[in-house]
Amino acid sequence: MILASNPLISVTPGLMIWTIVCFLIALWVLKRYAFGPIQRLIDSRQQSIQQSIEAAESARDEAQRLLEEHRKLIAEARGQGEAILAEARKTRESMEQRMRSSRSVPRSPTSRSKRRHGSSDARSTRSATRS
Repeated sequence: MILASNPLISVTPGLMIWTIVCFLIALWVLKRYAFGPIQRLIDSRQQSIQQSIEAAESARDEAQRLLEEHRKLIAEARGQGEAILAEARKTRESMEQRMRSSRSVPRSPTSRSKRRHGSSDARSTRSATRS
């Protein structure tokens, strides 16, 4: 019986009706003035997030395309570098071959002595002009 004597627990039909009426009025005011703007704000935020995701995906696709293009250019440059090196090696080998063949051709003994004497003549001429 103690429970029935407490006014917070006792059932009062008039109070129940007024509580329901106040709740419905508060719900209508919130729906009219708060829930609509809040929902529009949420929708606009969702739309901007979706646009950001799409922009990020397109940027990622563009970056992937540029990366592939960069890799192709690097591979092409390496190929060109290898071709240049191969050509330089061939040129070096042909020059070495020519030098070897020019060394293997016997020269006349007079040409060797001229070079030896020519260099000494040049030295003696230089020393004579200095004096």
